[in-house]
Amino acid sequence: MEDKVVAHTDASFSDANNRSLLKRRTALATMAGLVVGARATGASNRENHMSDTRAVRNKASYLAAKAAYNARDLDRCLDYYAPGHQIMSRPTPPGREQIRAFFESTFATWPDVQIVVENSLAEDDWVMGRSIATATHSATVMGVPATGKKIVSSFWDLHRFDEKGLITQTWNLMDTFSIMQQLGVVA
Repeated sequence: MEDKVVAHTDASFSDANNRSLLKRRTALATMAGLVVGARATGASNRENHMSDTRAVRNKASYLAAKAAYNARDLDRCLDYYAPGHQIMSRPTPPGREQIRAFFESTFATWPDVQIVVENSLAEDDWVMGRSIATATHSATVMGVPATGKKIVSSFWDLHRFDEKGLITQTWNLMDTFSIMQQLGVVA
């Protein structure tokens, strides 16, 4: 199953319109997940149903967090992360402030970055996504001064959720080689 979730910011839309669109997209993603989840499992027993419900909730939260990220609403985005959240793909202490710092650093380097979730899968307490990030090279990256080029790269992320539906752990894998190629660092 493929999910195409894009939450582009547009100065011509009011914040209220953006929030309304986000709520509708999140609701549609949740409903689609419920239908597919019920069909895939047959919803035959209580344990599978509870697990499926949890997976659907977690996937909807994952997609909503990505939409809030694209809208630059970090407070709303971080509401989907547990207070003790930890980035597992690089050594960082636990705490939401670590993921906030990561996001703020990304925005400083890539101010117009947008994420399109191409695929997302959920099972029990886990959600994994494959996304495409697009941004303008407007700051020095890997020693290369800003070129104004549009950079497009894939990345994968894996998230573990707690019983409250909050993200507790995150692993990220960015296709850094493709970024290096687009910047001209490698051939």
